[in-house]
Amino acid sequence: MVNLALSSNEDVIIMSLNRDDGKGQNDLYLSFREVDGSWTEPEIMSSINTASNETTPSLSDDMKTLFFASDRPGSEGVDVYFSQREDTGWKRWTQPRRLAPPINSPSDDSQPFFNAATGYLYFTSDRDGSNDIFRLRIQEAEGQKEILVKGRIINSATGEPIGAKVLTGLTGGGYQRTYYLSSDGHFRIRVPKGESLRLVAEKEGFIGRPQPVHFEKETYYFKDYEVDLMLDPLAVDAKISLRPIFFERSKPIILPNSYGELDNLAILLLERPGISIRIEGHTDNIGEHKSLVDLSEKRAKAVKDFLVTKGVDPRRIDTVGFGPSRPVSDNKDEEQRGLNRRVEVRITKIAENGK
Repeated sequence: MVNLALSSNEDVIIMSLNRDDGKGQNDLYLSFREVDGSWTEPEIMSSINTASNETTPSLSDDMKTLFFASDRPGSEGVDVYFSQREDTGWKRWTQPRRLAPPINSPSDDSQPFFNAATGYLYFTSDRDGSNDIFRLRIQEAEGQKEILVKGRIINSATGEPIGAKVLTGLTGGGYQRTYYLSSDGHFRIRVPKGESLRLVAEKEGFIGRPQPVHFEKETYYFKDYEVDLMLDPLAVDAKISLRPIFFERSKPIILPNSYGELDNLAILLLERPGISIRIEGHTDNIGEHKSLVDLSEKRAKAVKDFLVTKGVDPRRIDTVGFGPSRPVSDNKDEEQRGLNRRVEVRITKIAENGK
């Protein structure tokens, strides 16, 4: 029997299969949707699987946390485990962890599904003599008042941590508190649940990218929140760090899950009115070259139009489309092609006051 989980953006399937290339019994595999709607050959998730069974995968709505069942060593029968993605790709995952009782029991516990809005984990268990559906908060949400946010300050030009200070403030408002960082560029901040905050690193000669954080009061967060804050050099031709901007397939229409990232870019530009930028559109190599260049130009223009609606002066923004001519990765599979489908932002002008 095949168990599978479809990602919320419908581009990735995680499935449990018993194949000759597996580690023993049922293992978890990844498959990616191709441009033509077909799916790639399943790739084994080596860091997740064991010689035991890994079954009934379930992926959280934010596509960061994978739940599954396993009878690996350390389990009592079949137990529920979770693992989290370590970056924006799909190949690196944290070491799977077994959920504590009373979710897991000496009986078989399986088929997990996590509802982030309520904090409930739904699962099946035969603990009462029949195979029934149970739900339980991973921990009572009301007992958790704040979340530890931790990470590094990263110089985007070098990829290395850099000493700086972190400012926090209410989303859409001015910054209220300052946290001074040690020279190694690591930070730890406790954020009250229910508040919407922005974190931003600040250092002379750099631009900090705002990072919004919000934790729902009624949701239990079973792990510290880890995030790196980027500092981009304040220099002409330097890139401004952006998370991936997603568009409708083969169209210049920005998907709603990218609005937040573009809101952050708009805030940065409004706070630094002396900076002008160029928005660069890029594609993979699937399709006719002229059409790909045209698509990349239209996507860059769509980002500009979004920023203008947020109050950024259009005279500060140029756009260009490079199509497939400047790849950052090869195009051998869907994940690599996804890295090439991107929008980049570069500084083209800085006013004399540096702002």
